[in-house]
Amino acid sequence: MKRLWAEIINIGIHDGVTRSEAKHIVLVNGLTALTLYLPAFLLNRQRKYLAAKTYLLITALFNTSFASVLVGGPLNMHLFLLSVYAAGFFVYAPHEKNYRNAIFLLVTLAFIGLEIWFWSHPGWVFVSSEWEFLQRVSNNFGLLLFNFCFLYYVAWNYQRAERQLSPTRRGATS
Repeated sequence: MKRLWAEIINIGIHDGVTRSEAKHIVLVNGLTALTLYLPAFLLNRQRKYLAAKTYLLITALFNTSFASVLVGGPLNMHLFLLSVYAAGFFVYAPHEKNYRNAIFLLVTLAFIGLEIWFWSHPGWVFVSSEWEFLQRVSNNFGLLLFNFCFLYYVAWNYQRAERQLSPTRRGATS
């Protein structure tokens, strides 16, 4: 299983990739495996790294926004957009800040748009009042747990990539 995971997260890494870029590729591959946004693998394999990163975040933004419209504002599903916002910090390299800022703008506009939508639209899926409180608590706990696990995964992934891509092993520099 470890070997399979190592193969998955290293899709798209070749000898010409710098250590810094390899960290971002490994992170995108790991998030892609966890979220099943599979076209990002194909983009990384074709060495279209920026497209893979952007695809991953745009898809997460769209899916979270759509789910939020379905269930409505009371369940706070739209707060998961904050995870997309956080992912932008880690997925894009420092020299790709314009793309990161574009994602931040899209997330901000989606968040504001959803808040405005919720003022007059309850959601498309009926949620009984008996379950609303429990679902809110569940979603908020899920968001907290997701963000904790996501940040833990990012920190672990960067440390692992740092060890795997040490200059003595790969011959690459950052």
